[in-house]
Amino acid sequence: MRATLRSNGGPGGRRGTWACEAKRGLSALSDHDLLARLTRVVAANRRVTAELIAHLAEVDRRRLYAREACSSMFVYCTERLGLSADATQKRIQVARASRRFPQLLEWLTAGRVHLSGLNLLASHLTEDNVEELLERAAGKSKREIEVLVAEIAPRPDVTSRIRKLPGSRSAARSTAANANAAASARCEENAPAEAEARAVPGDLFSASAPASVEGIAPVGSGSRRSITPLAPARYKVQFTAGQELHDKIERARELLSHRVPGGDLAELFDRVLAIAIPRLEHERFGLTDKPRAKVRATLSGSLGPTSSGTETTPQPPRRSRHISAEVKREVYQRDGGQCTYVDGHGRRCTARDMLEYDHIVPYALGGPATVDNTRIRCAVHNRLEAEEKFGAGFMAQKRLFG
Repeated sequence: MRATLRSNGGPGGRRGTWACEAKRGLSALSDHDLLARLTRVVAANRRVTAELIAHLAEVDRRRLYAREACSSMFVYCTERLGLSADATQKRIQVARASRRFPQLLEWLTAGRVHLSGLNLLASHLTEDNVEELLERAAGKSKREIEVLVAEIAPRPDVTSRIRKLPGSRSAARSTAANANAAASARCEENAPAEAEARAVPGDLFSASAPASVEGIAPVGSGSRRSITPLAPARYKVQFTAGQELHDKIERARELLSHRVPGGDLAELFDRVLAIAIPRLEHERFGLTDKPRAKVRATLSGSLGPTSSGTETTPQPPRRSRHISAEVKREVYQRDGGQCTYVDGHGRRCTARDMLEYDHIVPYALGGPATVDNTRIRCAVHNRLEAEEKFGAGFMAQKRLFG
């Protein structure tokens, strides 16, 4: 079959697309030829997937994502390569495991263990059990491998429960029915990765849209996200609270009972975070509604007479690595609270967490802690900058010995 991709001004062009031509070509095949071709395509897909994972493993090892203005491999895969979060999670997990156990790629290429199965096994593989576990997982479905993982790494029981959130009963029943129908329709191998963190016994708190039903998520792999959008400007927030956090929430509920009489958790967290965020911004970045008046002294000339009547000459300020709150505040506002690293294509890193203040001219080379010589970098790009200036070996030794 020969299919040519033509430029026809968009998917609605008169001359047709590659997909249309491919479909016409397939329709002309006999049943035997179609099945034979599909078998070859599946085998080729496995080889390409294994090759993709090998590339991801090497890019991750070299931390090349940092040079592409990404703060992590996850960000690189989702923002630069256009992979979904679920696909990224699986491939990164298997890629990192394949650096320790290269045979994983051979098993994947041969189709003996599928990608979802390798993803489930990855965190449980050791030098002693890798061959045994791969043999036991060979030819098994995702569900069967989940049973295998539960056997080798049992976890405590969880209490399953469903709690109705505020809203009409009919709407809640409709939402639950739709959710169950969607879950039943999922294809096993194409289902997205678990989107919730591991569920363990404890209290569940949520802020959700009206007429929603939510419950404990099934036990599964961890997730980067615990906030799920439900509707425009409406989100479900779910987490497991330990006893200490539970007690803090109850204490906050008591203290704010005069302002939040019903004890609504969404409003309670909103009020507590409204108090906490400005304080954290002040501690971390020096932000404040009432900045102190700037005090600047001229380093030339005289400060005038002292109480004893003598003239004094000011001394230059003592050089320090410390960055003042005033400098932090100006730099944070100037840089917009975002990593300032820009790659060779002009793309700026989007990281707004794990931010650090970085001396443009390093302190070790005489750089001062001034606004003009300070910028915001995420931890990854701060490290990259240091390695480029001082060498990766020197920085690794410095991290090792402090």
